[in-house]
Amino acid sequence: MIVARYLSNGSPDSSFGNNGAAVVDGGSTYDECVSLLLMPDGKIMAVGDAGYLLLARFTAQGGIDSSYGVNGKVITNIGNNAGDLCVRAGLQSDGKPIVLCRIDGEYPYTMVRFTIKGVVDSSFGINGITGTKSYMNSSLFGNTMLVQPDDKVILAGYSSNSRGIQNAFMSRYLKNGKRDPDFGTSGLVFLNDKSRKYFYALAQQNDGKIIAAGCQADKYGNEDALISRYTLSGMPDSSFGTNGFTINAFEGYHGRIISLCIQQDGKIVSGAPESLNAFILRYNADNAQPFFSKKPGLAILACEIKISPNPVNNQLQLTGLSAKETSSLIISDLNGNVKMQQQVTITNYTWMVSQLPRGIYVLSVQTKSKPITSINFIKK
Repeated sequence: MIVARYLSNGSPDSSFGNNGAAVVDGGSTYDECVSLLLMPDGKIMAVGDAGYLLLARFTAQGGIDSSYGVNGKVITNIGNNAGDLCVRAGLQSDGKPIVLCRIDGEYPYTMVRFTIKGVVDSSFGINGITGTKSYMNSSLFGNTMLVQPDDKVILAGYSSNSRGIQNAFMSRYLKNGKRDPDFGTSGLVFLNDKSRKYFYALAQQNDGKIIAAGCQADKYGNEDALISRYTLSGMPDSSFGTNGFTINAFEGYHGRIISLCIQQDGKIVSGAPESLNAFILRYNADNAQPFFSKKPGLAILACEIKISPNPVNNQLQLTGLSAKETSSLIISDLNGNVKMQQQVTITNYTWMVSQLPRGIYVLSVQTKSKPITSINFIKK
Protein backbone atom coordinates (compact mmCIF):
# COMPACT_ATOMS: atom_id res chain seq x y z
CA MET A 1 0.00 0.00 0.00
CA ILE A 2 1.22 3.48 -0.81
CA VAL A 3 0.27 6.82 0.71
CA ALA A 4 1.46 10.03 -0.93
CA ARG A 5 1.22 13.64 0.19
CA TYR A 6 1.11 16.68 -2.05
CA LEU A 7 1.63 20.38 -1.51
CA SER A 8 -1.19 22.83 -2.18
CA ASN A 9 0.11 23.43 -5.71
CA GLY A 10 -0.03 19.71 -6.58
CA SER A 11 3.67 18.98 -6.23
CA PRO A 12 4.84 15.96 -4.16
CA ASP A 13 5.74 16.87 -0.57
CA SER A 14 9.32 15.60 -0.33
CA SER A 15 9.24 15.94 3.48
CA PHE A 16 6.65 13.15 3.72
CA GLY A 17 7.80 9.53 3.87
CA ASN A 18 10.46 8.84 1.24
CA ASN A 19 10.41 11.74 -1.23
CA GLY A 20 6.68 12.23 -0.79
CA ALA A 21 5.42 8.66 -0.41
CA ALA A 22 5.08 6.12 2.39
CA VAL A 23 4.84 2.40 1.59
CA VAL A 24 3.86 -0.64 3.64
CA ASP A 25 4.00 -4.28 2.53
CA GLY A 26 1.00 -6.30 3.64
CA GLY A 27 2.66 -9.58 2.73
CA SER A 28 0.55 -10.59 -0.25
CA THR A 29 1.14 -10.15 -3.98
CA TYR A 30 -1.73 -7.67 -4.13
CA ASP A 31 -2.20 -5.12 -1.34
CA GLU A 32 -4.78 -2.38 -1.84
CA CYS A 33 -5.46 0.80 0.11
CA VAL A 34 -9.19 1.59 0.06
CA SER A 35 -9.58 4.38 2.65
CA LEU A 36 -7.38 6.92 4.38
CA LEU A 37 -8.21 8.12 7.89
CA LEU A 38 -6.71 11.17 9.61
CA MET A 39 -6.39 10.34 13.30
CA PRO A 40 -7.12 12.94 16.04
CA ASP A 41 -3.40 13.12 16.90
CA GLY A 42 -2.40 13.82 13.28
CA LYS A 43 -1.31 10.30 12.44
CA ILE A 44 -2.50 8.68 9.22
CA MET A 45 -4.16 5.29 8.90
CA ALA A 46 -4.39 3.40 5.61
CA VAL A 47 -7.10 0.74 5.51
CA GLY A 48 -7.40 -1.88 2.78
CA ASP A 49 -7.04 -5.55 2.10
CA ALA A 50 -4.67 -8.23 0.89
CA GLY A 51 -7.01 -11.20 1.02
CA TYR A 52 -7.56 -10.17 4.66
CA LEU A 53 -8.12 -6.81 6.33
CA LEU A 54 -4.98 -4.71 6.40
CA LEU A 55 -4.54 -1.58 8.53
CA ALA A 56 -1.33 0.43 8.65
CA ARG A 57 -0.58 3.56 10.65
CA PHE A 58 1.91 6.26 9.77
CA THR A 59 3.23 9.25 11.67
CA ALA A 60 2.27 12.71 10.45
CA GLN A 61 5.64 12.78 8.64
CA GLY A 62 4.99 9.52 6.78
CA GLY A 63 7.08 7.16 8.90
CA ILE A 64 5.79 3.76 10.00
CA ASP A 65 4.23 4.05 13.46
CA SER A 66 5.90 1.10 15.20
CA SER A 67 3.65 1.50 18.28
CA TYR A 68 0.68 0.26 16.24
CA GLY A 69 0.02 -3.45 15.79
CA VAL A 70 3.15 -5.29 14.69
CA ASN A 71 5.69 -2.97 13.08
CA GLY A 72 2.96 -0.46 12.28
CA LYS A 73 0.40 -2.76 10.70
CA VAL A 74 -2.52 -4.99 11.67
CA ILE A 75 -3.47 -8.06 9.63
CA THR A 76 -6.83 -9.57 10.51
CA ASN A 77 -8.75 -12.44 8.94
CA ILE A 78 -12.34 -12.04 10.14
CA GLY A 79 -13.80 -14.92 8.15
CA ASN A 80 -12.89 -18.57 7.93
CA ASN A 81 -11.04 -18.18 4.62
CA ALA A 82 -8.60 -15.64 3.24
CA GLY A 83 -11.31 -13.76 1.40
CA ASP A 84 -11.93 -10.56 3.37
CA LEU A 85 -12.50 -7.47 1.25
CA CYS A 86 -12.38 -3.92 2.60
CA VAL A 87 -15.09 -1.70 1.09
CA ARG A 88 -14.76 1.54 3.08
CA ALA A 89 -13.52 2.74 6.45
CA GLY A 90 -14.50 5.54 8.81
CA LEU A 91 -13.36 7.00 12.10
CA GLN A 92 -15.36 7.64 15.26
CA SER A 93 -14.59 10.64 17.45
CA ASP A 94 -12.58 8.59 19.95
CA GLY A 95 -10.16 7.53 17.20
CA LYS A 96 -11.51 4.01 16.73
CA PRO A 97 -11.66 2.95 13.06
CA ILE A 98 -14.67 1.10 11.67
CA VAL A 99 -14.25 -1.01 8.54
CA LEU A 100 -17.10 -1.93 6.20
CA CYS A 101 -16.10 -5.23 4.61
CA ARG A 102 -17.24 -8.37 2.85
CA ILE A 103 -16.27 -11.59 4.59
CA ASP A 104 -15.54 -14.82 2.68
CA GLY A 105 -17.90 -13.68 -0.08
CA GLU A 106 -20.73 -15.09 2.06
CA TYR A 107 -21.30 -12.13 4.36
CA PRO A 108 -21.32 -9.15 1.99
CA TYR A 109 -22.33 -6.57 4.56
CA THR A 110 -20.26 -6.51 7.75
CA MET A 111 -18.72 -3.87 10.02
CA VAL A 112 -15.71 -4.40 12.25
CA ARG A 113 -14.43 -1.90 14.82
CA PHE A 114 -10.85 -1.79 16.04
CA THR A 115 -9.38 -0.22 19.16
CA ILE A 116 -6.79 2.52 18.89
CA LYS A 117 -4.14 -0.17 19.42
CA GLY A 118 -5.42 -2.21 16.46
CA VAL A 119 -7.31 -4.98 18.26
CA VAL A 120 -10.85 -5.98 17.26
CA ASP A 121 -13.06 -4.09 19.72
CA SER A 122 -15.25 -6.63 21.53
CA SER A 123 -17.52 -3.87 22.91
CA PHE A 124 -18.87 -3.19 19.39
CA GLY A 125 -21.74 -5.30 18.05
CA ILE A 126 -21.07 -8.95 18.86
CA ASN A 127 -17.39 -9.47 19.64
CA GLY A 128 -16.47 -6.45 17.51
CA ILE A 129 -18.56 -7.35 14.46
CA THR A 130 -22.01 -6.29 13.31
CA GLY A 131 -24.04 -6.45 10.12
CA THR A 132 -27.04 -7.95 8.42
CA LYS A 133 -26.78 -10.78 5.94
CA SER A 134 -30.29 -10.40 4.53
CA TYR A 135 -33.56 -8.50 4.88
CA MET A 136 -36.98 -9.39 3.45
CA ASN A 137 -35.46 -12.38 1.64
CA SER A 138 -32.87 -10.14 -0.03
CA SER A 139 -29.10 -10.20 0.39
CA LEU A 140 -27.57 -6.86 1.37
CA PHE A 141 -24.38 -5.54 -0.20
CA GLY A 142 -22.65 -2.58 1.46
CA ASN A 143 -20.99 -0.07 -0.88
CA THR A 144 -20.30 2.92 1.36
CA MET A 145 -20.45 4.21 4.92
CA LEU A 146 -20.72 7.49 6.79
CA VAL A 147 -19.75 8.14 10.42
CA GLN A 148 -22.01 10.93 11.67
CA PRO A 149 -20.88 13.63 14.15
CA ASP A 150 -22.67 11.76 16.97
CA ASP A 151 -20.70 8.59 16.04
CA LYS A 152 -23.71 6.78 14.61
CA VAL A 153 -22.81 4.93 11.41
CA ILE A 154 -24.86 4.85 8.22
CA LEU A 155 -24.26 2.08 5.70
CA ALA A 156 -25.64 2.11 2.17
CA GLY A 157 -25.58 -0.13 -0.88
CA TYR A 158 -28.09 -2.35 -2.61
CA SER A 159 -30.21 -5.42 -2.03
CA SER A 160 -30.67 -8.42 -4.32
CA ASN A 161 -33.26 -11.17 -4.08
CA SER A 162 -33.54 -14.61 -5.69
CA ARG A 163 -35.54 -13.18 -8.61
CA GLY A 164 -32.74 -10.79 -9.49
CA ILE A 165 -34.59 -7.68 -8.30
CA GLN A 166 -32.11 -5.15 -6.95
CA ASN A 167 -32.61 -1.83 -5.24
CA ALA A 168 -30.94 0.62 -2.88
CA PHE A 169 -30.97 0.50 0.91
CA MET A 170 -29.53 2.32 3.92
CA SER A 171 -29.21 1.36 7.55
CA ARG A 172 -28.00 3.16 10.64
CA TYR A 173 -26.22 1.80 13.69
CA LEU A 174 -25.65 3.29 17.11
CA LYS A 175 -22.14 3.97 18.36
CA ASN A 176 -22.03 0.54 20.01
CA GLY A 177 -22.87 -1.31 16.78
CA LYS A 178 -26.55 -2.00 17.48
CA ARG A 179 -29.08 -1.05 14.82
CA ASP A 180 -30.73 2.34 15.42
CA PRO A 181 -34.49 1.78 15.84
CA ASP A 182 -35.22 5.47 15.22
CA PHE A 183 -33.93 5.36 11.64
CA GLY A 184 -36.26 4.27 8.84
CA THR A 185 -38.07 1.06 9.79
CA SER A 186 -36.22 -0.64 12.64
CA GLY A 187 -32.97 0.91 11.45
CA LEU A 188 -33.40 0.20 7.72
CA VAL A 189 -34.41 2.27 4.70
CA PHE A 190 -35.34 -0.25 2.05
CA LEU A 191 -36.44 0.91 -1.42
CA ASN A 192 -39.02 -1.43 -2.82
CA ASP A 193 -40.12 0.15 -6.12
CA LYS A 194 -38.25 -2.24 -8.47
CA SER A 195 -36.46 0.70 -10.10
CA ARG A 196 -32.91 -0.74 -9.79
CA LYS A 197 -31.40 2.06 -7.73
CA TYR A 198 -27.96 1.69 -6.14
CA PHE A 199 -26.23 3.80 -3.47
CA TYR A 200 -22.44 4.24 -3.67
CA ALA A 201 -21.79 7.50 -1.77
CA LEU A 202 -23.01 9.27 1.37
CA ALA A 203 -22.61 12.77 2.81
CA GLN A 204 -24.27 14.82 5.53
CA GLN A 205 -25.36 18.45 5.21
CA ASN A 206 -24.92 21.02 7.97
CA ASP A 207 -28.58 20.66 8.94
CA GLY A 208 -28.05 16.94 9.46
CA LYS A 209 -29.91 15.78 6.37
CA ILE A 210 -28.33 12.85 4.57
CA ILE A 211 -27.33 12.83 0.90
CA ALA A 212 -27.27 9.38 -0.71
CA ALA A 213 -26.09 9.07 -4.31
CA GLY A 214 -25.35 6.41 -6.86
CA CYS A 215 -27.22 5.42 -9.99
CA GLN A 216 -30.44 4.08 -11.45
CA ALA A 217 -29.94 1.36 -14.07
CA ASP A 218 -32.17 -0.01 -16.78
CA LYS A 219 -32.37 -3.69 -17.72
CA TYR A 220 -29.53 -3.25 -20.21
CA GLY A 221 -27.13 -1.93 -17.58
CA ASN A 222 -27.23 1.73 -18.66
CA GLU A 223 -26.76 3.92 -15.60
CA ASP A 224 -28.09 7.42 -14.88
CA ALA A 225 -26.72 9.59 -12.07
CA LEU A 226 -28.93 9.51 -8.98
CA ILE A 227 -28.86 11.78 -5.94
CA SER A 228 -31.35 11.79 -3.07
CA ARG A 229 -31.86 13.36 0.33
CA TYR A 230 -33.21 11.93 3.57
CA THR A 231 -34.23 13.44 6.88
CA LEU A 232 -32.46 12.63 10.14
CA SER A 233 -34.99 9.88 10.75
CA GLY A 234 -34.36 8.24 7.37
CA MET A 235 -37.42 9.49 5.51
CA PRO A 236 -37.13 10.77 1.89
CA ASP A 237 -37.03 14.59 1.88
CA SER A 238 -39.84 15.54 -0.52
CA SER A 239 -38.50 19.12 -0.81
CA PHE A 240 -35.41 17.80 -2.59
CA GLY A 241 -35.70 17.07 -6.32
CA THR A 242 -38.84 15.05 -7.10
CA ASN A 243 -40.08 13.35 -3.95
CA GLY A 244 -36.53 13.31 -2.64
CA PHE A 245 -34.73 12.12 -5.78
CA THR A 246 -33.04 13.66 -8.82
CA ILE A 247 -31.93 11.52 -11.76
CA ASN A 248 -29.76 12.88 -14.57
CA ALA A 249 -29.04 11.08 -17.84
CA PHE A 250 -26.06 12.14 -19.97
CA GLU A 251 -25.94 10.53 -23.38
CA GLY A 252 -22.86 8.37 -23.86
CA TYR A 253 -21.90 8.33 -20.20
CA HIS A 254 -22.49 5.96 -17.31
CA GLY A 255 -23.59 8.12 -14.43
CA ARG A 256 -22.66 6.12 -11.34
CA ILE A 257 -21.82 8.62 -8.60
CA ILE A 258 -19.18 7.16 -6.26
CA SER A 259 -18.08 10.17 -4.20
CA LEU A 260 -19.70 13.20 -2.58
CA CYS A 261 -18.65 16.34 -0.76
CA ILE A 262 -20.53 19.37 0.53
CA GLN A 263 -19.08 22.79 -0.30
CA GLN A 264 -19.01 25.61 2.25
CA ASP A 265 -21.88 27.28 0.37
CA GLY A 266 -23.93 24.09 0.65
CA LYS A 267 -23.68 23.00 -2.98
CA ILE A 268 -23.20 19.27 -3.48
CA VAL A 269 -20.27 18.06 -5.59
CA SER A 270 -20.26 14.49 -6.86
CA GLY A 271 -17.73 12.50 -8.85
CA ALA A 272 -18.31 9.60 -11.21
CA PRO A 273 -16.03 7.39 -13.33
CA GLU A 274 -16.55 6.35 -16.93
CA SER A 275 -14.55 4.09 -19.23
CA LEU A 276 -12.50 6.93 -20.73
CA ASN A 277 -13.59 9.93 -18.69
CA ALA A 278 -14.25 11.06 -15.17
CA PHE A 279 -16.94 13.64 -14.68
CA ILE A 280 -18.13 15.93 -11.93
CA LEU A 281 -21.71 16.94 -11.20
CA ARG A 282 -22.59 19.83 -8.93
CA TYR A 283 -26.05 20.31 -7.48
CA ASN A 284 -27.73 23.17 -5.69
CA ALA A 285 -28.19 22.46 -2.00
CA ASP A 286 -31.96 22.71 -1.75
CA ASN A 287 -33.64 21.82 -5.03
CA ALA A 288 -31.12 19.33 -6.46
CA GLN A 289 -31.01 21.10 -9.81
CA PRO A 290 -27.64 20.72 -11.56
CA PHE A 291 -25.58 23.88 -11.59
CA PHE A 292 -23.18 24.75 -14.40
CA SER A 293 -22.95 27.28 -17.23
CA LYS A 294 -23.08 25.33 -20.52
CA LYS A 295 -23.95 21.69 -19.96
CA PRO A 296 -26.08 21.93 -16.79
CA GLY A 297 -24.26 20.52 -13.82
CA LEU A 298 -21.62 18.61 -15.78
CA ALA A 299 -17.87 18.96 -16.04
CA ILE A 300 -15.88 16.34 -17.97
CA LEU A 301 -12.28 15.33 -17.37
CA ALA A 302 -11.62 13.70 -20.72
CA CYS A 303 -8.57 11.60 -21.45
CA GLU A 304 -8.59 12.47 -25.17
CA ILE A 305 -7.47 16.06 -24.53
CA LYS A 306 -4.06 16.41 -22.95
CA ILE A 307 -1.88 19.37 -22.01
CA SER A 308 1.84 19.67 -21.45
CA PRO A 309 3.99 20.73 -19.76
CA ASN A 310 2.28 21.11 -16.43
CA PRO A 311 3.46 23.25 -14.67
CA VAL A 312 3.98 25.52 -17.70
CA ASN A 313 6.19 28.55 -18.18
CA ASN A 314 5.57 29.97 -21.67
CA GLN A 315 3.96 27.53 -24.14
CA LEU A 316 1.03 25.26 -23.34
CA GLN A 317 0.71 22.32 -25.74
CA LEU A 318 -2.83 20.99 -26.32
CA THR A 319 -3.42 17.67 -28.07
CA GLY A 320 -6.54 15.66 -28.84
CA LEU A 321 -8.72 18.58 -29.96
CA SER A 322 -11.40 18.11 -32.60
CA ALA A 323 -10.48 18.72 -36.24
CA LYS A 324 -14.11 18.48 -37.39
CA GLU A 325 -15.60 21.33 -35.37
CA THR A 326 -14.50 24.49 -33.63
CA SER A 327 -13.10 24.17 -30.14
CA SER A 328 -13.59 27.14 -27.82
CA LEU A 329 -10.61 27.35 -25.45
CA ILE A 330 -11.01 29.33 -22.24
CA ILE A 331 -8.50 29.85 -19.44
CA SER A 332 -10.00 31.01 -16.15
CA ASP A 333 -8.66 31.53 -12.65
CA LEU A 334 -10.07 29.58 -9.72
CA ASN A 335 -12.69 32.31 -9.14
CA GLY A 336 -14.09 31.81 -12.64
CA ASN A 337 -12.62 34.99 -14.14
CA VAL A 338 -11.75 34.51 -17.83
CA LYS A 339 -8.09 35.37 -18.51
CA MET A 340 -7.59 34.12 -22.07
CA GLN A 341 -9.79 32.62 -24.81
CA GLN A 342 -9.30 31.30 -28.30
CA GLN A 343 -11.13 29.31 -30.99
CA VAL A 344 -9.33 26.68 -33.05
CA THR A 345 -10.17 23.90 -35.53
CA ILE A 346 -7.03 21.78 -35.29
CA THR A 347 -6.14 18.71 -33.24
CA ASN A 348 -2.91 20.12 -31.76
CA TYR A 349 -2.49 23.70 -30.62
CA THR A 350 0.33 25.69 -28.98
CA TRP A 351 -0.89 28.49 -26.75
CA MET A 352 1.40 31.25 -25.46
CA VAL A 353 0.55 31.78 -21.79
CA SER A 354 3.64 33.68 -20.64
CA GLN A 355 1.52 36.76 -19.79
CA LEU A 356 -0.41 34.86 -17.11
CA PRO A 357 0.66 35.55 -13.51
CA ARG A 358 1.86 32.62 -11.43
CA GLY A 359 -0.96 30.49 -10.08
CA ILE A 360 -3.45 27.69 -10.74
CA TYR A 361 -5.79 27.98 -13.73
CA VAL A 362 -8.59 26.01 -15.37
CA LEU A 363 -8.53 25.25 -19.10
CA SER A 364 -12.03 24.62 -20.48
CA VAL A 365 -12.56 23.14 -23.94
CA GLN A 366 -16.04 23.47 -25.45
CA THR A 367 -17.49 22.09 -28.67
CA LYS A 368 -21.07 21.78 -29.87
CA SER A 369 -21.19 17.97 -29.83
CA LYS A 370 -19.35 17.19 -26.58
CA PRO A 371 -19.63 18.22 -22.93
CA ILE A 372 -17.15 20.66 -21.46
CA THR A 373 -13.65 19.37 -20.73
CA SER A 374 -11.95 21.03 -17.74
CA ILE A 375 -8.26 20.57 -16.90
CA ASN A 376 -6.31 22.34 -14.16
CA PHE A 377 -2.77 23.54 -14.77
CA ILE A 378 -0.10 25.49 -12.94
CA LYS A 379 1.56 28.59 -14.40
CA LYS A 380 5.10 28.97 -13.09
